[in-house]
Amino acid sequence: MKLTEQEAELFYKLSWSLHFYVNQKLDIVAVNCLEDYANLDAEDKVKVRDALYEHSHLIDDYVAENPHNFSSEQLSQVLEWKQFLKGDFLIERILKNYAVFIAAETDETVYAVLGIQTELSEIIPKQALPTRVQAVLLPFAGKIIYDGLLSHYNIYFGSGIKGSLKNSYLKAKQNQRIVESLGQQKVVDREKPVLEKSWKIEFDGLEKIARKLRSGKDQPPLYSPVFSVIKAAIALGGLVIAGPNNKTALWKAYAVLVRALNKFHTILDRMD
Repeated sequence: MKLTEQEAELFYKLSWSLHFYVNQKLDIVAVNCLEDYANLDAEDKVKVRDALYEHSHLIDDYVAENPHNFSSEQLSQVLEWKQFLKGDFLIERILKNYAVFIAAETDETVYAVLGIQTELSEIIPKQALPTRVQAVLLPFAGKIIYDGLLSHYNIYFGSGIKGSLKNSYLKAKQNQRIVESLGQQKVVDREKPVLEKSWKIEFDGLEKIARKLRSGKDQPPLYSPVFSVIKAAIALGGLVIAGPNNKTALWKAYAVLVRALNKFHTILDRMD
């Protein structure tokens, strides 16, 4: 996913104007006008961009001077860039709605990042993922974008790191911790899903039936462990549908189920 054409045009209009202002203040590259700056190659723009975020107070100066006569709404957007995130990120996958950026320092914080004029999937081929990049993430139009300048590292990731990154993404997704906006409220609060059905009545019925499952001395050896598996599975399921928030209780119930399964495995393995 990327910004709309109008959003992308505004972003570059504001971004290059700010960069040109910073370049005039710090004299980093030789350009005479805003149009010349916009036409610079990425390598020179990265130098100016890096200087900007090393001297982020210049954002306030730029807004105060407003050298290119932007509206107050547009200047407010520039001020939001003070919430930038600059550093190394690992792009784990690129989905239909966003690219998954994981902060390299923590390997935990996951960001949903959009392209600007071009889909990130058109810039980074699927077979190159995961990949490590140096980037600046910015808030824009209520979303997170990168600033249009990516520096790639030529690094190969083994299966262990790939698995760890995948787990970081899936964990963030499962716990609704994918960051979709920057600022005071970084994680977008989602409404809790409305359950289509409560399974309590069914599980209550299953528990009553399970209590009747008893093995006797004249019954096959597998009866006892399989009955234990059924009872443990129903108990675990009952905890889940009651509200899967008590992680300690869930782990204990899971451990009981595993022990029952292991006992079943042992007896099954002994069979002729």
